[in-house]
Amino acid sequence: MSSPQDHAAHHHGPVVHGPSGDSSTAYRHAYDAARPDPGRTVVSVDLEAREVDWAIAPGATFRAWGAPGSATPTRTVDFGIKYSLRRGMDFVVNKEMHHHDDPVKVGELQIWDVVNSTLMDHPFHLHGFSFQVLAVNGKPPAWLSWEDVVNLPPKSTTRIAWMPDDRPGSWMYHCHILEHHAAGMMGHFDVVR
Repeated sequence: MSSPQDHAAHHHGPVVHGPSGDSSTAYRHAYDAARPDPGRTVVSVDLEAREVDWAIAPGATFRAWGAPGSATPTRTVDFGIKYSLRRGMDFVVNKEMHHHDDPVKVGELQIWDVVNSTLMDHPFHLHGFSFQVLAVNGKPPAWLSWEDVVNLPPKSTTRIAWMPDDRPGSWMYHCHILEHHAAGMMGHFDVVR
């Protein structure tokens, strides 16, 4: 019998969870290049004519002109539940189990509002990419850090920013509570050039 961690066994297809094969070398080089050094700016982004300078290093500061949480989202991902006469309860993304989302383009800044419409926590996990939390319920986080999982409190909206690098293919995001993930709370999307 397969485990809930085996995505293919749950008919989700061959989804990449992280780098493998030749991409692991590229991933390691990208990670090493982005490793913060004191005083080094890792990401500098202009969000709708609002200059944002994210300096990610121990003791570094975060400076923003125009709150990054006010950036216009490019996508909304809604974690919810639907009642089912057959299964009792379905865990859904944008009102469907195993949601197939629109593709994202390599190098195109992604600002996602990740909504938790339920009365329970859901840890949101983005496969293969790191993101920064810009705001939770409109309030900026105490610090910026690169994440691939963030907890979504009940009835909340968490705004994240991330940039798809040049690794086209099929990727996914899901609730990191494996029972919720297996019960449908996951989304698939392609990274395209």
